[in-house]
Amino acid sequence: MHIESTNLQIERWGPLLKRSLWYAFKVFVALRIGTWLWILLLSYVSGRIIHEPNVLCKSDSLIEDSLELGVALRSWLRWDTICYLMIAETGYTIYPGLTVWPPLYPILIYLFSSVFTPPLLAALVISSLATWVAFFLLYIFVSESHDEPTAKSTVFLYAVYPAAFFLVAGYTESLFLALVIGSFLFARKKLWGVAGILAALATLTRNQGIVLSLALLWEGILQYRQQKGLPTREVLPILFFSSLPVLVFGAFALYVHEGLQAGWPWQTLGTIWGQVTGFPWEGFIGNSKQLLTLSVSEDLYWLPTTALDLFLAILILVVLFTHHRSIRSTYLVFAWLILLMSLMKLGPNDLLVSFSRYMIPVFPFFIAISPVMQHRLARLTVFGICLILQAILLSMFYIWSWAG
Repeated sequence: MHIESTNLQIERWGPLLKRSLWYAFKVFVALRIGTWLWILLLSYVSGRIIHEPNVLCKSDSLIEDSLELGVALRSWLRWDTICYLMIAETGYTIYPGLTVWPPLYPILIYLFSSVFTPPLLAALVISSLATWVAFFLLYIFVSESHDEPTAKSTVFLYAVYPAAFFLVAGYTESLFLALVIGSFLFARKKLWGVAGILAALATLTRNQGIVLSLALLWEGILQYRQQKGLPTREVLPILFFSSLPVLVFGAFALYVHEGLQAGWPWQTLGTIWGQVTGFPWEGFIGNSKQLLTLSVSEDLYWLPTTALDLFLAILILVVLFTHHRSIRSTYLVFAWLILLMSLMKLGPNDLLVSFSRYMIPVFPFFIAISPVMQHRLARLTVFGICLILQAILLSMFYIWSWAG
């Protein structure tokens, strides 16, 4: 009977795995090639001389084989990517502001750079592979809870999302998304050890992963209720493994503060990076004021991201609220916590900071709006608008204008 059951599972899962792998690969390749071609086009047709701004993480601090990079790589050497490469090459001690970034992605860059050189190429390879894995896991995840058309629409929406190019850039977005989806996928299958380890790795990728502790704990409570009680031997693993994100975040913060004698990561965000914590509504007010008081005589480099961040903040808030009955509460807990943290993270003039990019892990939003893609006219409209916005943000990213 056990062998027959295993054979049935293989027959059921085999075709689904093939379809999910292939669809995820197609969408990932389209995103990877499309963004790279746009970057190359910008580098060849742009008459503007691109200058690196006077930011804290500067490319002249990198070894990177004396930065003798071809245009295909050099165009991706921007913003946070430089910080990750600095950590991978020289560690956290070269500059105290680097301690706001957890270590997993830099460690992977260091390991991959033994095969893929220079390290920037290793960073892009890691992000590319993680994007494929994230799309694959997302397809499986949504197929189980909904159906395959919804899974395809969700993955497609991720690829056309205005800030989707960060998934294949030298950033942690794709790795974090893959680990988050994997953690929830295994938690749903009651494989708490794997779920907890993936959640801990997610926290070592982005500090926001700490909210996975509450989300996994809530998933355990739901399963406890559904089964009307669990034996102690099953409850204890849930409590332990759901606490791993908090434990690893605490360990990293303690290493930074005591081992490196630097400020706590959240302190460094304020003292060196100029970010503050405010009330959730302050970002709405700050972005609105900025848009209402703009002058055509000033440099409006901030306009696209300020407008998009405000629009997405309102849209995601409305979508999560109106779809709270159709989304499993575990994933809503995660989504609301990420949303809340992102709304409370403010820059100068109480503006939202990188909000569009921070919303990439909020997969319940993408699942909730995926039915829109079932209608041809709506699909074409969303595709066209999002593609234009992605091209604008990627162009800003290329010319060193802050795009997230």
